[in-house]
Amino acid sequence: MTPERRARIIAGVLIGLAILQLIPILPTAFDFLKVRIEQDFLHEGQQ
Repeated sequence: MTPERRARIIAGVLIGLAILQLIPILPTAFDFLKVRIEQDFLHEGQQ
């Protein structure tokens, strides 16, 4: 196994672990974004 290939595998594992850590937060983040977008639309509509 070349050092470059090993580095790519390690990077992939680290990114995978980071994504697994973020999964529980994702629904909350989407709700937050949705509320922000709706507020922006309402704000634009009032002007």
